Amino acid sequence: MEVGSLNVIEAIALGENETEIPKKRENKKDIDEFARHTIWITYRKNMPLIKEKTTDSGWGCMIRSLQMVLAQTFLSIVLGNNWKYENNCMNTERNIFHIKSIINLFGDSTGSLFSIHRLVARASTRGVTEGQWWGPSFASDIAAEHINEMRVFRTRGYVAKLGSIVGPKIEELSKDEVGFNPCIIFVPLRLGPESPENEF
Repeated sequence: MEVGSLNVIEAIALGENETEIPKKRENKKDIDEFARHTIWITYRKNMPLIKEKTTDSGWGCMIRSLQMVLAQTFLSIVLGNNWKYENNCMNTERNIFHIKSIINLFGDSTGSLFSIHRLVARASTRGVTEGQWWGPSFASDIAAEHINEMRVFRTRGYVAKLGSIVGPKIEELSKDEVGFNPCIIFVPLRLGPESPENEF
């Protein structure tokens, strides 16, 4: 049974009040639209070995989230903030080339600059091995360090320690003798020790 373009299950899930359905449908449309233009990087199984591991299920969520953030940021740097994947003139061969190049940065092999393999290898220099879960602060530190070494799209990384952004440091990272460098600022935030605080 349909309620507008929502089926009954969706209508119940979104709230039984009929006056709420159009608003909820609009929110769902926004979410669907966002999802269509997002590079999704998720758990894998049967991937090339990281030591003894062939899957990151159960421990790789923060790494995969980090990869998604970086992939979207690189897309914005290269194609602009308003770029969307559509079947129209915006999808030139050049744009498709850039998208594929960005996705290839995150392949599951040591040959990909931002692969889980390389990120885990960098983390191991700090005593965190494959199979260990990363927290937001640790993930941010590893990301910034890796970005600053790889310099993909001239990008630099900065971690706001204790939520503080130091202007001169950002300026130092963002400019060099060649010109402007895009700077990704990581603000690691934990919303609560075990569950989000009510104010969030």
